[in-house]
Amino acid sequence: MRLAFAAVSVAALIDGAAADAAPRVLAFEGTVVPSRTVVVANHVNGVVEDLRFSGGEDVAAGDILALIDPAEFEIALRAAKAALAEAEAVLRLAEDDAARQTQLLSRGTGSRVATLRAEVARDTALALRDKRRAEEDAAALALSRTQVSAPIDGAISPPRVTEGAFVEAKAGTALAEIVVLDPIRVAYRVPYADRTRALALAGAADPAELFERIRLDITLPSGARYPHAGRPLFESAAIDPSTDALTVWGLFANPNRTLVPGLAVTVHASIPEETLP
Repeated sequence: MRLAFAAVSVAALIDGAAADAAPRVLAFEGTVVPSRTVVVANHVNGVVEDLRFSGGEDVAAGDILALIDPAEFEIALRAAKAALAEAEAVLRLAEDDAARQTQLLSRGTGSRVATLRAEVARDTALALRDKRRAEEDAAALALSRTQVSAPIDGAISPPRVTEGAFVEAKAGTALAEIVVLDPIRVAYRVPYADRTRALALAGAADPAELFERIRLDITLPSGARYPHAGRPLFESAAIDPSTDALTVWGLFANPNRTLVPGLAVTVHASIPEETLP
């Protein structure tokens, strides 16, 4: 993302800071971006049976968004339950036989070999029972995943598949995207030289300390001032060599959805007088 920055001189601002009324403000061109984006995807293969969203509406975490035809998974779960019941029956017989052989051995009428074989058969049956339980759990999990739910609260995009489409889990099919718009972020570029001077002006040891002191305000394309102040969150790990600038992301409350992703705004970064050393 390339964002131009306003031609405001930090050095001039620092020089002007000697006057009590002199503002310590920098202006940058910024772009609104969602504070979080999550892809809604299926985790099992199957045919999309029902889509329960059309796009643009708000969804809550846990809302069912899509249904994948569950018939195959219901059959697999019934088969797993039957296999588990069979394994439990075999285990009961093996446990009874092992107990009987142990009792005969204690009376002196049984064989150590027969007792050992009965114990091995019991342990084998126990392991098989546990395996069948795991298979039932896996089948139940697969069936539950035929209901695709929203992982977070947010605004959902239009569906990227249609009802009747076959989707594969390994293909990474995206059914939709959910974006968080409140709070929302604004990305803006800060020249490295300005960053260095701002650190010196604020007496901050590192960007994290500087960000704690900075206030962000926004001017909308109409020229109106956005009513909610924000704060810087973090900056990019590398400088863009074409601009010698870092990207900084600021966080703003957005209760009325005034800020929408892609909107170009002007970001004003200031250091309040009371935060200066």
